[in-house]
Amino acid sequence: MRGQIVAHSSGALAVDVLEPARRAGAKIASAHPGMTFPTRRVVPLQGVMFGIEARGPSVRRELSALVLRLGGVPFTVKPEAKALYHAAGVMASPLLVSALTAATETARLAGLDEKTAAKWVRSLTGATVANVFAKGPQSSFSGPFARGDAATITLHLEALAEHPILADVYRSLAHHAVCALPVKNRRALLKAVESGARTLK
Repeated sequence: MRGQIVAHSSGALAVDVLEPARRAGAKIASAHPGMTFPTRRVVPLQGVMFGIEARGPSVRRELSALVLRLGGVPFTVKPEAKALYHAAGVMASPLLVSALTAATETARLAGLDEKTAAKWVRSLTGATVANVFAKGPQSSFSGPFARGDAATITLHLEALAEHPILADVYRSLAHHAVCALPVKNRRALLKAVESGARTLK
């Protein structure tokens, strides 16, 4: 194996898992494509970002050159940060699917038919995502949290009390919003979110 490069595509695991290959003389690295692959259908790699981790700068250069030839965009990921890096990817894709599904389910509970609920969530999500990446999260945040409307948050949690999984999703996202985004009346909002948690328990 001497002179060869052995690479894996895991976003969560460091290249240390390839230590046996290194001991056999290979150079070791990893190249994780930041892309969703929900089926076995071929996904174009043009513009896909690849998180690169490698033992040594020469291996990193070789693997990055390969990614560029495939049409991808390489960037470096530190081995000690792989778990957090991969967690971010999971939040940005599969857990985003979960959040959108929860929103659609809640809309269905409100009486919207399946087609209307999906169309409504898609319309709102599309505008929000476009705003976040064009203007930044601080300038894209709106609604009851932004205006400090704790009474409406309490109303939401009361309505969701009969649906504890959806309430948990709402409450987790709400807690992050209160702590990380520009809100008014922060203390009252936090109290509303935490009292909702106690009620559900």
